[in-house]
Parts: sequence; structure tokens; C-alpha cells
Amino acid sequence: MAQGVSVPAPQPADSLPRSEGTGAIGAEVNTFARGDHQHPRITSSVPLTLDANGEGVATFSRAFTTEPLPAFAQMPPMSLGPCIFLVESWIMTGQTFTGANVRGYRLAAPQNLTAVTVLGISVAVGGQTVTTYGPANGVKVSVIMLPNSGV
Repeated sequence: MAQGVSVPAPQPADSLPRSEGTGAIGAEVNTFARGDHQHPRITSSVPLTLDANGEGVATFSRAFTTEPLPAFAQMPPMSLGPCIFLVESWIMTGQTFTGANVRGYRLAAPQNLTAVTVLGISVAVGGQTVTTYGPANGVKVSVIMLPNSGV
């Protein structure tokens, strides 16, 4: 009769789980994540209200070692109409990205061009034009920074 080898039962991990993209899967075979575990955050989301010039400073909740990818979501109230947002410049601490200078513009509503009777209009793409209307002053925006997929 063969004698069996006793293997201890896995135990709950007592350390924070690794963030996405780090560590080898299955490297810690004798532990498992507890039900109340939480992964470290890999993104940064900052709510921001733009000033009278449509500008604001977003300080990230985490630092990025490579240039992050920005995404923007306009927040209620939406009474100022549609807006566009962009990163004007990065805030750096050494070689690390720690924030961004953000600018927003309100847009005029798209207008259908059914008949062109004025000389000097050179291009109307898809029958519509979109022009900036002015600074997105007072607009609330969520500034979301994502690490690039190589991080």
C-alpha cells in the first residue's frame, strides 16, 4: 500500500493582491484571496470644475512612470451644452507624470448645411460644421488617466 503525502490546506493571503499586470499567475500556490480583498488602483480619476478660462489642474491619485492616456467625461449639470477637453501640458515630478493642465471648450451645436449660398466657405465635412464656442468655464469634468497597456 502506497503512503500518501500530506499537503496543507491553502490559507487566506495576508498581503494586498498585486495590481493588474504584475506578478506571475499561480506563483503563490498555498494562499488564496480573502473575500474582502482589494486590488491596488492602476488608474486615476479626478473630478474637476474648470475656471473662467476653461482651465483646471488635475493632480493624479497615483503617479505614472510612462505618459498616461487621458479620457474625459463631462459631468452634470449639462446646461452649458457639449464640450471637448484636452491635456494642454503634463505636470512632472522628475520623470514621473503626477498631474495635467486641462482645458475645455464649449461647442456650438452642429448645423446642417443644406444650401451654400455664401462664397468663401471651403469645406463642409458630412454636411455639418462644428466650431468652438468659448471656454468651458464652470463645467465639471472627470479627468481619467489610464496607464498604457505596456505598463
